[in-house]
Amino acid sequence: MTKPKNPTHNAVDASAVRARFSLKHLLMAATFRAVNDIRYYLNGVHVMACRDGGVFVVGCDGHTMLVAYDTAGTIENAPNGVTVTVKPGLLAAAAKNKCRRDGVDMFAIVEGQRLSVNHDFNSPQSSLEAFVSPGPCQVEGRFPDVFRVIPRFDKLKPHQAGPMNSEYFARLDVVNKLARHGKYNGAIRLWSSHDDSDDKFKTGSTVVLFDLAPEVLVVIMSMRSFDSLAFPAVARIDGLVAPPPAPAAAAAAPDTPPADPVTP
Repeated sequence: MTKPKNPTHNAVDASAVRARFSLKHLLMAATFRAVNDIRYYLNGVHVMACRDGGVFVVGCDGHTMLVAYDTAGTIENAPNGVTVTVKPGLLAAAAKNKCRRDGVDMFAIVEGQRLSVNHDFNSPQSSLEAFVSPGPCQVEGRFPDVFRVIPRFDKLKPHQAGPMNSEYFARLDVVNKLARHGKYNGAIRLWSSHDDSDDKFKTGSTVVLFDLAPEVLVVIMSMRSFDSLAFPAVARIDGLVAPPPAPAAAAAAPDTPPADPVTP
């Protein structure tokens, strides 16, 4: 996945920001955002430019992160990207219009502090406009550095995963359902990170890739587990797996008669 354009962290004019991106990717990213987190910027969805064109749409809650590469997305006047609020009405409108409306492609549109579901910029009076976020849509605060969090792909082990919270599988299923467009439910692929970094998000985390959404990846931070569960007792039932060998007993000393006392 290509890194974003040289980000800086200078203040920008929020009223000049313009962005357009996929409703499908908005819904995917929103599934991985935080809810009522004191790190308020994690409660939104982040959009940033890619140096090869298009945008990245990101949702992160501090334990999981989804990054979607929207090749048709655009963003202007936001060198650091923009984080937008996610209201229930926005998600409902996105779900209803994520494909097309009246034969027209629909997008999430950011124009300054205005966020809408519409077909293009400068169309606030359009009959196709499906939603306008109440109040300012931009969230202040510095969003996490996405590419510091994603493990290096040459440090990944395929078809493996670290211990993770089982609740996250429901989020992965949401991504698959949004990606399939009525097709069969595609496979997901798990990769385990063995990065030498001290970053707890990178080391031991799991990267998830989707057959039906090759433009999307998810990073899941490993959770603490119990080593005693690494070899489950159920696997030993009826000889499915041989139990680990018992520790060998210490070898007994050979029986030897006591030596005769030495007489002076």
